[in-house]
Amino acid sequence: FVKRYDFDHHRMSMSVVVRNRKSGKYYVFCKGSYERMQQLSTPGSVPADYKSVADRLAKDGCYVLGLSYRELPSDWTHDQVVEFADNREAVDENLSLLGLILFRNELKDDTADAIAKLKAGDIRTVMITGDNAMCGCYIARQSGMVSSSSRVILGEMVSTTEVKKLVWRDVDSEEEYDLPAVKNLVERGEDVELAVTGVAFDYLVSMGEIKGLLLHIRIYSRMTPDGKVECVKLHMETGAVTGMCGDGGNDCGALRFAHCGVALSDAEASVVSPFTSKSKTIQSVVDLCREGRCSLATSFASVKFLVVYGLISSMLWVFQSYHTVMVSQWCWILSDGFSLLGCSYFITLAKPLKELKPVRPTSSLIGPTTLVSLFGQQVVNIIFQCFSVHLLTSEVWYCPFSPEYIDAAKWWLMADNHLSTLFFFTIIFQQHTAAWVFSFGSIYRQPIWKNYLLMGFLAVLATIDLYLLLGEPNAVTDQFRISSGTNVVGLPDIPMPLSFRLKYLGVVLGHFIVSVFFQHVVVLGPVRSYFRKKYHSDAIPMRQ
Repeated sequence: FVKRYDFDHHRMSMSVVVRNRKSGKYYVFCKGSYERMQQLSTPGSVPADYKSVADRLAKDGCYVLGLSYRELPSDWTHDQVVEFADNREAVDENLSLLGLILFRNELKDDTADAIAKLKAGDIRTVMITGDNAMCGCYIARQSGMVSSSSRVILGEMVSTTEVKKLVWRDVDSEEEYDLPAVKNLVERGEDVELAVTGVAFDYLVSMGEIKGLLLHIRIYSRMTPDGKVECVKLHMETGAVTGMCGDGGNDCGALRFAHCGVALSDAEASVVSPFTSKSKTIQSVVDLCREGRCSLATSFASVKFLVVYGLISSMLWVFQSYHTVMVSQWCWILSDGFSLLGCSYFITLAKPLKELKPVRPTSSLIGPTTLVSLFGQQVVNIIFQCFSVHLLTSEVWYCPFSPEYIDAAKWWLMADNHLSTLFFFTIIFQQHTAAWVFSFGSIYRQPIWKNYLLMGFLAVLATIDLYLLLGEPNAVTDQFRISSGTNVVGLPDIPMPLSFRLKYLGVVLGHFIVSVFFQHVVVLGPVRSYFRKKYHSDAIPMRQ
């Protein structure tokens, strides 16, 4: 060839200037969108039914390209041809239409399933493509993005004798609408999906009409790379978390600007996109949403556990200061050195659900869901802490601790009393309950019992706790200064009876039940759903 012009997204064509070695003649061949080829070709070479045939083929799912050519004058020298070929505008003039090139645009096997899963997860999917609108409509219907019962109304710019105007047309019935009629259809909630061409999209943007239609447009066709970026930006401006997936160089800009981009190829798109799919299918988008929701919910669970853990410990210090007692050092070793580290790690091992649910986890650290969960659990904790103290001090055998007889240099002796034992068991059981309840949320993650390491760790902790609480006095309970016996000098002369310890275990179980009920019913269940439906006014109205 003499000269090659690669595909230009703005011109929607590519051209080559070549020489036939046998005849020595020079030719220009140009291919691109069939609309563009109609514009570049001389009217006499374009059949009268060219547009209708191309539209019909595109509507049947074919990727349709036009092909045109031009034979250069035989008396031109090679230098003249080279000089001519340097001017692309001249190369693309006075072409004669040769015909159409058809590629079958088949869906990948898992595309329809992926679209269905995204819809089930309350995620709106739209198509932003450089392909023809008719082909886009076919793919959208085949994939389930547009239901078979929905009407598709296409907005495109049509040339008149004076100016271009925006015309909306039903792709099946060819019925035409004006812009007010289209707005009326979508506002009434009719079963209608909108599609626009890139030129129509630019017109709607320039006229300030795009924002009212943006979340009703399903198919954006013949979009340039800049148009794709603009479309993504507009969706982001609505407040919606916006993702983009694509496999070509013309998707790079949109992949980079979106909140999250998934490259479906290892080519240039993977360089600018934070995620690259190994399977090269949009099923990767489903997997990313599953993992993302699970990660967000798990991160908040970890934060809430640490916050409540700190609040429980803070209240312990308040009670200790008020009663002038102290829990033993080994109690803190078990709490901070073993329980805290283990629970904090194992909570993060939750796995995502295999399907997407139509509910999103909160993304606000100071939002109602987070604050109600935190402070609600802490209120429950304080109530049971106070009740436990009242239960102990009401016993006839209870001996009040007298700190004035303790040598200040021997501060550890302040742990040798019934209150210190009670405080230790209260905080340790409440901390373990917090790890349990904040691991709920199986609408985003697999159920807590499928987090086997966390369940095993909590079982070990529960075994240790029950052994210390109910076990007979021994070297271990003595090390923790548990007042169930009198084997250690300094412990109360009256041991904590087993009957009281069993009664206290009932309080622990009551606290566990109330905490689980509050988290499951109020924070994650029907109470949250009721208030969210009634007061959640910032939800973005969009059709899935």
